[in-house]
Amino acid sequence: MSDGNNLDGSRAFYERAKAIVYLSVPWRVAAYRILTRHVKLSLAGENRFPGLLCLYCFWRWSGRYYANRNPYGVNGFGTPETIAFHEEALRAYAGKLVVCRTMSEIAGLEARVSSDGSEGGFCNPEG
Repeated sequence: MSDGNNLDGSRAFYERAKAIVYLSVPWRVAAYRILTRHVKLSLAGENRFPGLLCLYCFWRWSGRYYANRNPYGVNGFGTPETIAFHEEALRAYAGKLVVCRTMSEIAGLEARVSSDGSEGGFCNPEG
């Protein structure tokens, strides 16, 4: 399993995967989650990136990612800078790509995976 934030590091996973599930939530959902995660971690004293400046910088970068206003390509960490670049990179795997944008799409995918009779669905560590 790979979270896909580092495209270069994930390509080997993508090549071997039976299916790639791309969770692409709308900006309003992502923005809400960024804010609530930051607040919850800060209140628990577990935020690795504390402070309003860190929150603002990540919020701004994320908004630019969704609006395709960051530089095109990947950053120094191998993370796609824009959603357009990310989706373009995933087109190479279109035959095994499943895109979920809503909770109902995720639930539908879970139902299909659990009804296909295999234990563990798409995940097969044996390759």
